[in-house]
Amino acid sequence: MKKQIFILLILFITVCGIIGAQEATGKTAYYAKSVLIYKVYSHSMGFKVVYHKTGLEQGVLYIPFSWFGNAVRKGEIVYGNDRSYPFFTVFYRDGKFDYIRLYLQESHDHLSWGMLFVSAEEAQKAFDVNPDSFAVEY
Repeated sequence: MKKQIFILLILFITVCGIIGAQEATGKTAYYAKSVLIYKVYSHSMGFKVVYHKTGLEQGVLYIPFSWFGNAVRKGEIVYGNDRSYPFFTVFYRDGKFDYIRLYLQESHDHLSWGMLFVSAEEAQKAFDVNPDSFAVEY
């Protein structure tokens, strides 16, 4: 009986040590959230994404094309023909926005695609998005 308690105690101390060592290495908390897209409107400055929120509501995101370049690298586009497209996944690091990946239908003839027609001033204002303050409402 004492031997079993001693073995359990050693096992408990070992597990606690492993968990503590993982926390001490400074690994960041990284998680993702995927959301269905209702419609993607293309514009010369970026995408207007209309997506499904909880409670049958719709949300809107403006994502500038500059995010998909090498300089900012806050976005990625994956084109395909899968039935689950279109949707997007937002990745968070330590609870803050890290980047967004759009999974879009390859054919622009698909019902999920549209064109955004707004004035230059409206477009400049809409697509002037700071990645540090980017927030998705679920």
